[in-house]
Amino acid sequence: GADPALPTTSIQVRLASGARLVGTFNLTQPAREIRAFISAAAPPGAGPAAYSLARAGMPPVLLTDEDATIEAAGLAGSVVVQRPA
Repeated sequence: GADPALPTTSIQVRLASGARLVGTFNLTQPAREIRAFISAAAPPGAGPAAYSLARAGMPPVLLTDEDATIEAAGLAGSVVVQRPA
């Protein structure tokens, strides 16, 4: 989870099922924490077993480096879309 003593941001996650989640993350957390958040928040079997994450927009930007910080990946305050692989 996010450390409230550090700068935080909210990220909305649109699951492949159409459900939406909103999580709070530290800017310095790796982007892979979004995947961990989805696993913890979504009911088992609710989404695809294999999926990619993309920042919403036109065109969507595929998240390729999940080790990058949320800030460096440009995900602060964004909408992230779960896309079946």
